[in-house]
Amino acid sequence: ARYKINDPLKFLKSLRTLSAANQRIENMVNDSTRGVLGQTTLGELLSEERNAVMERITKVVNTKVQDDDLGIEIIDVRIVRADLTPELRQSTVQRMISELRERATETRAKGDELALEIRSEAEKEREIILAQASKEAEILRGEGDNSAIQIYANSYNKDPEFFAFWRSMQAYDASIADGETNIVISPDSEFFRFFNPGKN
Repeated sequence: ARYKINDPLKFLKSLRTLSAANQRIENMVNDSTRGVLGQTTLGELLSEERNAVMERITKVVNTKVQDDDLGIEIIDVRIVRADLTPELRQSTVQRMISELRERATETRAKGDELALEIRSEAEKEREIILAQASKEAEILRGEGDNSAIQIYANSYNKDPEFFAFWRSMQAYDASIADGETNIVISPDSEFFRFFNPGKN
């Protein structure tokens, strides 16, 4: 704080010495600064409104000086440095930790939500791809079966006897090809007609 002596006589009567004046003014400035800053946000103090805050403090101090009739005038007040008390420092650190934890929790929740959306979308696409592949497989299988039936029909129409022989060979292969199957059947059975030249 800077001040000037307007009335030396009043100054000497009320304050006597410069050291006493400085101590008295310092107390007034400290009280006034705390009062004004208690109604001021940190954003205001760090912005262009800082000068307006300093002017308010100066006015408050001048009012106290005039009320006490000290014979001085406060020219201006400036905040050189702001120190936190141990209690306030601890609470500030705790508040910062809480804010960081809250932010981390929020970020983690957003990440989990995004991961769930990605997994759901991937699962949906997987189901669509599998369904499409299954559909195409059924179509191809149906077309293959249809082609096979058509081939069998054409073969039968061209040579019914050879078709019967071919089907019998398939039946032989399915029933006795492994070498471990025992079949009890009459030699005259229709099943073995292609092994009996006399019956063809």
